[in-house]
Amino acid sequence: MAKSIKASEQAHLDDVVSKIKVAEEQQSQAITRSEQDQADIKRDLLNNINIKTDSYEGMMETGLSVRQQQQMMDERQNSWKHATKQLSTLKKLEKNAYFARIDFHETGEPKTETIYIGLSSFSDTPDHFLVYDWRAPVSSIYYDGGLGNVTYRTPDGNQDVNVKLKRQLMIEDGKILTVYDTDEAVGDSMLLEVLDEKSDVKMKSIVTTIQKEQNTIIRDTSSDLLFVQGAAGSGKTSSVLQRVAYLL
Repeated sequence: MAKSIKASEQAHLDDVVSKIKVAEEQQSQAITRSEQDQADIKRDLLNNINIKTDSYEGMMETGLSVRQQQQMMDERQNSWKHATKQLSTLKKLEKNAYFARIDFHETGEPKTETIYIGLSSFSDTPDHFLVYDWRAPVSSIYYDGGLGNVTYRTPDGNQDVNVKLKRQLMIEDGKILTVYDTDEAVGDSMLLEVLDEKSDVKMKSIVTTIQKEQNTIIRDTSSDLLFVQGAAGSGKTSSVLQRVAYLL
């Protein structure tokens, strides 16, 4: 059964990666277009601009023309930067698209929803997310509770859901190495791998609640001052760094 689950997850991952590659090609084309447009603007500026200094009106016309060309150049440069950043993110997602899956039934909705959580969001259409950023409000379901009823905060207020499945996945270069269903978020990749190799049944509550506590630290937005106290090696520094990423 475990093998069939892993095969099913691999098939889903392959589909997501194929769409990521399509997006990579689109961003590569956008980069090429931006570079070509910048080259055309520079060439047009050198060859066609007429510098008029014989009158105030002429100088104003020249200045406005140069300013217009500069604005166009800035727009293309910004497009190039955005596409380059997006392509870099997509390259990372191609190798490791996500690390967790949760299935949950949202109150008032007709069916159970499945989402995958990764280091960055990815959608193939504007309203269809294949991967959710770990900082997204809905992703807190994965960290805050086990199976069953969970409440998470959204911009519109608290939302109640019933969590049906929490699954962790270890992915390397587009290949699923480990699939593990659990109540808690397992933070140790070595432990996760051992559990996948040694266990054929679902194991519950195998780690302490430190993951929940870290998530509380990371996502807290109500405290003016936040003091993080814990023993050496308990994850204080990691939590604070992740909190910075979340707040940014």
